[in-house]
Amino acid sequence: ADDTFDVVSLAFVIHECPEYATANLMKEAYRILKPGGTFVMTDNNPASPVIQKLPPALFTLMKSTEPHSNEYYTIDVQQMLRAAGFENVCQEQTDPRHRTVC
Repeated sequence: ADDTFDVVSLAFVIHECPEYATANLMKEAYRILKPGGTFVMTDNNPASPVIQKLPPALFTLMKSTEPHSNEYYTIDVQQMLRAAGFENVCQEQTDPRHRTVC
């Protein structure tokens, strides 16, 4: 139902999804959150120096087990959240490889 939950939390989900599913997931999260509710996701950070410096062979191996990685590493998650209706979108680097977007 609409406006039902106080929090929607995703951990390491978005990089597993094709871009269209990510956009739909964010729209659905916005729909089910109560006004003033919180969305938070933690996932790989494409801008992380650790990920940026991965040797090409290792990065290729990593992507071979993650079929939607290429899409994930090129989408603007913050912009997708804004397009879904979220305001005051922020991002923090959680650790050397990951980010939290809220």
